[in-house]
This record gives sequence, structure tokens and C-alpha cells, in this order.
Amino acid sequence: MKTFILTFAITFISLSLFAQRNYNEAMQQGNAALQRGDYTTAIQKYLIARNKPDGDSNEVQAKLNKVYAAIDAKQKELAQTKTALSDTTKELTQTKTALSDTTKVLKWTKKKLLQTRDSLKNVRNDSTNLQTELTQKRKDLLNAREELDQIKKFAALFPELSKKVVDSVFVNSKLTLKDERGNDINDSKKRLEHVVNQFLNDNIDKREEIISTIDKQIQQQQ
Repeated sequence: MKTFILTFAITFISLSLFAQRNYNEAMQQGNAALQRGDYTTAIQKYLIARNKPDGDSNEVQAKLNKVYAAIDAKQKELAQTKTALSDTTKELTQTKTALSDTTKVLKWTKKKLLQTRDSLKNVRNDSTNLQTELTQKRKDLLNAREELDQIKKFAALFPELSKKVVDSVFVNSKLTLKDERGNDINDSKKRLEHVVNQFLNDNIDKREEIISTIDKQIQQQQ
């Protein structure tokens, strides 16, 4: 009888120690899982510990409350992160739109600059052409002055011829003059030459005298 009682007591104590060891082990595993952020495993281990015969339900509940609080904190953190990501995405979209608009403005500006450059080239070319034209006009004017001086000197020598020149070349410039081939003479210089030649032909008897006088006049000018 004493042996039976002793055996029962030893068995009861062994079971109690085994249960206590399993409780502590489950709590330690739960704590480790909580520490590394494995909340699902932590809850499982704490529930196992609470179901142990000698488990401390108050201690287990306190640990579970820590797990739930940690989960709530993570959920809030995730929500904030999601909001931040959403805001960042919106900002990126706005930035992309702004960059696209800026690119369009830059392309438009480049196009206008190229057009302006081409316009400046055209203006420069026009200016160069105008300068060339003015230079030629200046030369023509000088030549015309020289011709006018010669005409004045010639007119002083031959009044009758000068009158014909003035009438046919300057006063009545629209008067039709024909060359030997019957073509109209429109150029003033050619009209002048034509009138002079015609005058010489009309005064054939004075031709040598006129030519000699012209030669002397040329020699005096030289």
C-alpha cells in the first residue's frame, strides 16, 4: 500500500513538472516569436501555454494583449505607408505631367528660336542684297553724273545737237527710236548714241570737223 502511494505521488509530481516545463517552453517560444515579429506563431504558442493545466492565464493574456497591440501598430504603420505611397505616386504623376509640359514648352521654344534664326538669316541676306543694290545704284549714279558732265560739255560745243539730244532722249523719252535693224531703242545711253550718230550722218560735210573737235575735247579732259 505504501509502495502504491509512493508510486502515485512520484507520478503526480512528474506530470506536474512535465506540464510546467511545457508551459514555460510554450511561453518562451511565444516570446521569441513576438520578439522577431512572427505574431501568428506567437499567438499559437501563447494559446498552447494557456491550455496547459498549470498555465498562468493572466500572464498569457498579458502576452496576447502585447501581440494584439503590436499587430494594431503594424496595421497603422502599413496604412500610413500605403497613404505615403499613394501620395508619392500622385506626386510622381504630377511631376511626370509637369516634365511632359516642360518638354513641350522646350520643343516649342526651340522651334521658335530656329524660326527666329532663319528670319535673322533672311534679314541679313536681304540687308546684304540691299547693300549690294545700293552700291550698284551709287555706281550708276556716278556714271550718270559723268555722262551728264560729258553731255554738258558736248552740248556747249554743238548746241543744235544738244537740243536734239534733250528733245529725243530726256524730254521726249517715250519717242520711238529705231536702230538700223528696226528694233526699238529704249536704253537712254543707246538713244543718245543713236541721236549723235544720226546728227553726224545728217551733217556729213561737218563730220570730220565734229570728230576733230570731240578728240580735242577728250585730250583736254585727259
